[in-house]
Amino acid sequence: ATCALASGTVMSWNIVGGSLPKRNITFPSTVNTVNTNITIESYFVYSWLLRLNHIGASVGIMSAVFIAQIIGRKHSISILCFLFLLSWILKLVGDMDNLITAMILGGICIGSASAVVPMYLCELAVDKFRGSTGSLYFAMFTLGRLITEATTKASYIWYTSIPLFFPPLFFITVFLAPESPPYLIYKEKTTEAKISLLRLRDGDVSAEFIGMAEEIQPSIKRFAIKDIVVKTSTRKGVLFSFTTMMFLALCGASQIQSLISDFYGFHNYYILNLINLSIQIVFSVAAGRLSDIIGRKKLLIFSALTMSSSLIVFGIYYRLGNRIKYWILPKVFIFVFIIGYSSGFGPLSWIIVMELIPINVKYVGCILTISSYWLVELLFHDVFVDNMEECVGKDVFMWIVAGICVLAATFVFFLLPETIKLNIKERRESLHKKKAATTE
Repeated sequence: ATCALASGTVMSWNIVGGSLPKRNITFPSTVNTVNTNITIESYFVYSWLLRLNHIGASVGIMSAVFIAQIIGRKHSISILCFLFLLSWILKLVGDMDNLITAMILGGICIGSASAVVPMYLCELAVDKFRGSTGSLYFAMFTLGRLITEATTKASYIWYTSIPLFFPPLFFITVFLAPESPPYLIYKEKTTEAKISLLRLRDGDVSAEFIGMAEEIQPSIKRFAIKDIVVKTSTRKGVLFSFTTMMFLALCGASQIQSLISDFYGFHNYYILNLINLSIQIVFSVAAGRLSDIIGRKKLLIFSALTMSSSLIVFGIYYRLGNRIKYWILPKVFIFVFIIGYSSGFGPLSWIIVMELIPINVKYVGCILTISSYWLVELLFHDVFVDNMEECVGKDVFMWIVAGICVLAATFVFFLLPETIKLNIKERRESLHKKKAATTE
């Protein structure tokens, strides 16, 4: 999970620092690295530098998941430590060319971590606590963002140096952790798998190990792409995972920071953004634990409907706000939206992907789902968001996103299977059913 923290520090690093929203930074802007000065001439250049994170993330997953299938989850995460470290060093001492390289490399690390870390956490977790364990990815990622946002007023060198401490920290934690037992079984290293499982569990692990082996071993020799096409449970698992990640990308969460600046103004942005991230951390941890008690589906439906109702209020504000001088509703509902997002789709979507995609198709499945997530989020909420708002208006845009959230709730209610406390075999069987499994 410390890898997710390092990933979050990279995602929130905005080059020039300061306490204003990105759109309100004055250009040209100059930052002083250790060896030289870097001048960013315009917002256009600045915005595309930041977008390199998303571009790198959507590309990086392709190699990361493949490597994780070859050398293991643990060793793949260890490699990310050195790549994170290199990206920060390039940002600290380099020129513009090095900065571009560092942004792409940082994006590759973000994308790689977003696939491999949830995969590793969910495979390590005991079935009854998989939600709690899997939600640590989102919580730690957000904590990393919080740390970077909190230090944004520091000088460039300090702002960039502080995150350097996290990659070595996560290397130590990963070095001490065991490899994923399901992965070791998939690689036919059954003795090592049992030893790893014994390190992770208290008491007798024979029954769990036998059940895990019986489910994974038949898939060892099967071709991944063929399974997606011909096997119902695999096809549904990938399709449902893809749909869940698309709803996550389109739910409007990427607009939170701009909404805060719209509703509260620039002077309060710094402290309110820290409060926003703190709320996300607390509620994502609580949601992970609660999902192991009441199930994923109820929280996802609550999340989607809460975000939808908030977005409807935002749309009304943008339609009528100028006519109402003091309107408190959007200021309240921005935090309702944050709570809804971090109580469901924010932390749980990553868990759903890792629960529904079988181990022998993790490579193809994660490329399709998570890579598409980063790409769609970039296009929908960054590159084309201004064009869409100009075309239909901010109010209609908010209502469109609200409609997407309603569709997300409908999808979860009617189609998505419940995975609470289900082992690998039970999750596969739930995908064979015509109707989504309900919470026990």
